This record gives sequence, structure tokens and C-alpha cells, in this order.
Amino acid sequence: NNNQIGTYTLTYNVEDAAGNAAAPIARTVTVGPSVDATASPNPVCYGETVTLGSTNTDLVDENGDAYRFEWSATPSTGTLLGTQHIITASVTQNTVFRLEVYDVNDVLVGSDESEVEVNPLPVYTIQSDTTICAGDTIDLGDGIVAETGFTYQWSSLNGYNPPQGANPPPHTPTSSDTFTLTVTTDAGCQDIQSFDVVVVDKPVISFIEDEFTICEGETFTINTGVATVQNSNSYAWSAPAGYGNFDTPNNSLTPIFTPSSVAENAGVVTLTLTATDQSPCTGSKSESITLNITPLGSISLSPVNAVVCSSEDIELDIAG
Repeated sequence: NNNQIGTYTLTYNVEDAAGNAAAPIARTVTVGPSVDATASPNPVCYGETVTLGSTNTDLVDENGDAYRFEWSATPSTGTLLGTQHIITASVTQNTVFRLEVYDVNDVLVGSDESEVEVNPLPVYTIQSDTTICAGDTIDLGDGIVAETGFTYQWSSLNGYNPPQGANPPPHTPTSSDTFTLTVTTDAGCQDIQSFDVVVVDKPVISFIEDEFTICEGETFTINTGVATVQNSNSYAWSAPAGYGNFDTPNNSLTPIFTPSSVAENAGVVTLTLTATDQSPCTGSKSESITLNITPLGSISLSPVNAVVCSSEDIELDIAG
């Protein structure tokens, strides 16, 4: 027995019981290189990478000359395979890989092959990116039909982590989030898909104070910072009909309000700021401030046009 690469001549000498020798028989035996096209891992999942070949493959012949390695795949992987004794390849279907070894004279001296089994990924479709209003719920697994033997796990960037299942209970996100579904087949093949949910908040209106005062005949300027609006691109000021007007009532936080005589006689007027919800929300939010109007004072003389001597007194009545 000889497991060394090379060409050997075996001669058989035979003689009978009387010692008569027969003509010798010679046979030439060539011991080729060890060739190993083992695939690992095998089987694999769709799209995964497999390592082909091993260190069991001989690299040089008996004279120290390097072998040439040639890989092929049936069906083709669509990419060029390497020219080393160990390579990697991505597979999407059952594939037979063949390794051929050539000597310095381009003579085929050995070959081996492996069939790689490819298991499919789970097939499913999740929702597209969506926008909802704050407080709305969403059915994450809408349209997904669970396959027997598969596992389904939802998760999100904000920490949503329900029990396993394709269709968890309706969920109410409190802020924008990315939801991910990981599906694993009974063969261990896994696919991950995600979609984004944008949560649109309702408008928020704030005032630094809720009551202001001016004098009769004055206008009321709403200075910067008195009112703030969040989560709305459309807002408007209003006052009761007949109580006055704003110079820029729409989409301005610093309008000037001019009270009417009705408001001045009433001594008070309610000014309301209304913000409209952003799509897809519907509705609006309103908040109000109170504007007090202080009447001007009056002075009356009694008696009117009275003529008095320089040493006499007169009475002055001041009202207001």
C-alpha cells in the first residue's frame, strides 16, 4: 500500500510448485492527489454563503509542482468561482459543485463534487410605511397568514416586544417607531422585514399668562412668546362677533387686536387661538386668554361756568 502521490510499477512474479517461473507481469499504478469538495454548512438557507473544499486536498504533486484547481457549479451560480482549493459561494437553489485538479501539464488528475441543499426563506409581506394620528391603533400583522412550524417575533426600536405570534393585539404607539418582524422556518431559515410608523401629535397651545389688561382706546399687541403652538401649521385668532378685529388673524402668533366699542363697554373680551390638526389627524385645538379693558376716568366741574370771588372755593367732582 502506498498513499504517496506518484506513478508506481508493480511486478508480479509467479512460479509453480516445481520452481518453474512464469513470465513476470508488470502493472503501472498512479496514485493521484486527495481531492475534497466538501460543502459546509450543508444544507443552507436561501442566499447564504457556503464554504467549499478543505485542507484535505493535496496542493502539489510528487515533484513539488503546484496543482491547478478549477471549480464549476450546476446550475451556475451566476458568478465566477475561485481558483483555490477552498472557496466560498452564495447559493439560492440546490447546486452541485465540482472541483477538478490539474497537474502542470493540464492533465486532469483528480476530482470531487458536493451537492448543496438550499432551504427556502419564509414568504410573507408586511405593511408599508404609514402615518397615524396620536392615540390611533395599528394592526401590525394585518394580512399575514401564519405557517405551521414557523415562529414569528415582533419588535421595535422603542422596545415593543409582544409574545411570539404573527398577529399580536392592536398596538397604540406613543411616538414614531420602526417595527420589525422576524420569521423563522422549521428548517431554521430566517427573514427579517421592517416598516416605519410616523405618529403625528395633536396640537398644543400654551400662553405665558391667561389674563391681560389694557386701557380703553388702546390696542392689544400680542408680543413674541406670549403664545406658542406646537404640532400645527395652521392656526387662527378670533374674538366674539362685534368685539373687535385682529390685523393678521391667520398663522401669526403676534397679531394686534383692536377692541370695538362693544368690547370697551363690556370691559372684557375673550381672545381665542385655534390650531388645526395635521394630516392624517382631523380636528382642532382651541385655547383662550382674557383681555380686560379698563375705562378712562372723567373730570367734572360743579358748578359749571361758575363765577366766584378770588377768596371763594369751588367744588371739583372727579368720576372714573
